[in-house]
Amino acid sequence: MELLPMPRQIGLKRAFCTSSDDFVRYVRDLNGKACLYTSLYSFDVPGDYDSVVMDRAWWDFDMNDTWPMEQVKLHVATLLQRLDGDVRLVATGRGFHVHQPFARPVRGRDWAGHLDRYEREMAKDLGSLDGVGYPEKMTRISGTRNVKRGRWAVTIRARDFQRNPRMRIPDRPVEAYRHLDPFQGVVHRDQCFDLVKWVHANPAPQRHATGLSTDGKALGLTHGPCALPVCLERAIHVSN
Repeated sequence: MELLPMPRQIGLKRAFCTSSDDFVRYVRDLNGKACLYTSLYSFDVPGDYDSVVMDRAWWDFDMNDTWPMEQVKLHVATLLQRLDGDVRLVATGRGFHVHQPFARPVRGRDWAGHLDRYEREMAKDLGSLDGVGYPEKMTRISGTRNVKRGRWAVTIRARDFQRNPRMRIPDRPVEAYRHLDPFQGVVHRDQCFDLVKWVHANPAPQRHATGLSTDGKALGLTHGPCALPVCLERAIHVSN
């Protein structure tokens, strides 16, 4: 399964899964009995988030008191229009997950900032955005049932939805769309978006921070193209 590199985490307890057979068994045995999750990304070293292998961009859109479902659909369609290459779309019942596989994966924390910058740039001004992909992210597995809400996460054709965001969304997974599944489907990497090329063409603004307060004590800034206080660095890695 080209879209399911190992090892990765499964379940809310973040157990490590080392083979696609174990992943399929997890889904088969628990689907409909519990809410099923996987880490968005795999890792070179299990348990080490600095060894993350980021093979896709990811966006989560949800309806809420401010954004009704019809507006959420229009926001998702707008994002899809902005994305190049292969894109996978999952309807979750309350919103949508958008997966954009990469032509080549990127590794490590240094790339996480570039990924965040790209994801937020593509989703600019789309108010129903609830979250983007980052190394620690867990996401609902497509084709599984949310037992708390009684709804299925179903894969649909992204480009069909882009053209007609008011299209009927199936109530249950459609077997004919299995090859479009963002984790268990197939992908042609030569048809995918290349984040490395985007970063080279869109370098991050250079910002310089001394990391010192007025009394000379260290503030604890993170390192990278845009240095942030640790509390803000953590804050951008959670949903709204």
